[in-house]
Amino acid sequence: MLSNLDIFSDAQAITVSGFCASAVNVGQFAGRVAIPVQIKVVTAFTNLTSLSISAQFASTEGGSYIGSSLTRAVAKADLVVGYQASLNFIPLHEVKDAGWMKLHYTVAGTTETTGAITAVISPGDDFVYKDGLFFSGTNPTGNMATA
Repeated sequence: MLSNLDIFSDAQAITVSGFCASAVNVGQFAGRVAIPVQIKVVTAFTNLTSLSISAQFASTEGGSYIGSSLTRAVAKADLVVGYQASLNFIPLHEVKDAGWMKLHYTVAGTTETTGAITAVISPGDDFVYKDGLFFSGTNPTGNMATA
C-alpha cells in the first residue's frame, strides 16, 4: 500500500532534464535504513538516448538539493512500458542529516516527447530489509527490533 507522501513522480512526463514532481520527507528514515525507491516506465520513451535517475537530498523541502553518489542510467532500449528499476542502496552516510529527498531525471540525446515515469518509496517484490529492521504502524522509524 502506498501513501501520497511516498510518491516522487506519478506518471510524470519526462521531456527535459529536471526534478521529480514531489519531494518526499525521509527524515525519520535517513541514516537508519536503506530507502527503497521503485521506478517504473508507464509511457514508453521514443527519442532520447538514455535517462539517468539520481537521488538528491536537502535538509528542508525547499532547500538546495545535493546529489548522492547513486545514479541509475537506463538505455533507450529499456525505456518501454513496464520496465522497472530500483535505487535500493542509497549510501546512508550521504543522507543521514537530510530530511527531504527528490529524484533528478537527466535526459540524454534528442528531446523527448512522450516518456513518463512513476517513482515511489516501496520495497517492491524482491527487496530484503536487513535483519531486525522493519516498518509497521507500531515501528514507523524502522529501529532495530530488541527481541
